Amino acid sequence: LKDIYPLGTRLLISGEYNTVKEVIGHKDDPGAVEKEVLALNGFPISFSDEYLKELEDIPSEISEEEIITSKRNGVKDIRNISLVTIDGDDTKDFDDAVGVYNDDIYVSIANVANYIKDGTCIWEDTMKRGISVYPPGMVNPMLHHNISNGICSLIPGEDRFSVTTSIKLDDKGTAISYKVYPSIINSKKRMTYSEVNDYLENNNIVKGYEDYTEMLDKLYKVAEQIKNNMLKNGFLDFSSSEVKVILEDNKTRDIKKRYQGKAEDLIEFLMILHNLTLTDYFIKHKLPFIARNHDLPNKNKLSSWNHLLKVRGYDSGKMSEFSSKEISDRLSLYKDCDERVILDNYAIKSQSKAKYSAYNIGHFAIGVPAYATFSSPIRRCDLINQRILIDSIIYDDDYARRKWLPLLPKFAEMATSAERRADIKKKEK
Repeated sequence: LKDIYPLGTRLLISGEYNTVKEVIGHKDDPGAVEKEVLALNGFPISFSDEYLKELEDIPSEISEEEIITSKRNGVKDIRNISLVTIDGDDTKDFDDAVGVYNDDIYVSIANVANYIKDGTCIWEDTMKRGISVYPPGMVNPMLHHNISNGICSLIPGEDRFSVTTSIKLDDKGTAISYKVYPSIINSKKRMTYSEVNDYLENNNIVKGYEDYTEMLDKLYKVAEQIKNNMLKNGFLDFSSSEVKVILEDNKTRDIKKRYQGKAEDLIEFLMILHNLTLTDYFIKHKLPFIARNHDLPNKNKLSSWNHLLKVRGYDSGKMSEFSSKEISDRLSLYKDCDERVILDNYAIKSQSKAKYSAYNIGHFAIGVPAYATFSSPIRRCDLINQRILIDSIIYDDDYARRKWLPLLPKFAEMATSAERRADIKKKEK
């Protein structure tokens, strides 16, 4: 091997076949350690020649001819509707855009299924990766950046194929009707959490946001209504313990707790609304789907947590049903206290691990009998649910059922495995 690779090159060797599985790079390259951990946990860190060859056939932009053809095939042109993306400052792949039109809430998700086809190397590689992984200072993507950051990313001012859900809500934030359809959109603006928070929390209008303040107010009002409705039904509003690592010259400069402001709530609960809406669509159409299941918690650990609350002076009472509603009520007792993170962490340890599955048992933490995710097809297995949805719309429900029902157990297992391996990587780092 020393005659092929330069001295100091890290390689992942297959013990079974004594062949090179991955060329990680030189030991002194930036991110070399992270790549090694990824490779050891089964994540491909490079794309094959066959993948890159297929990638050449995926366009970098949508032509007018494509738009005309897609409209003839039933794709709805909603480029006139003002949709915006709201993400972190350093986000490069924009897979959701939101807006308000005729008082309906619009959520458009990048139509990744339009480009990832059956029987291709790209599809097989995507399923093997299963998830995008984010070590400090880098990303190991589920999709090549030409797809994730390019043709599928809802870049402002660029025509993009998407899947849109328009939802009509009553004055209490409850969905009363919805429509789901393939669409073509043109996002009007790329917004950031920090700038939207500056407006929603401080009433400072960032330059360029002047025409969108009414829309942001409406979206946030709806998100708050959804959150409050969910809290009444047992949604577990745990405080976030996520941190952001800030690197400089490949060295950690700072570690900051991720801020959960009004802008983050806006997107989080609109995405939950969108996911619940499409879960309802799948159930009504009797379609198979990859469920995001969250099983019942450990009662003994919950009892210990409840006892701790009493010791800390919170009037929590005795737990009888161990329901999400009981837990949610107790979380509200100390939501504004300094020790919230510690008490929440104790409660989280009583919870089951959420996982993907081909069968549905409900989502305890969200407080719903069924939950599937659709809002992030660029970086997780939402792509599979999106493909089922598209097959249902383009062909029919029976076709989608016959095609996907036998495949889902394998895909659900692959998705859960990828998530678990990504979690191992985080712990090791």
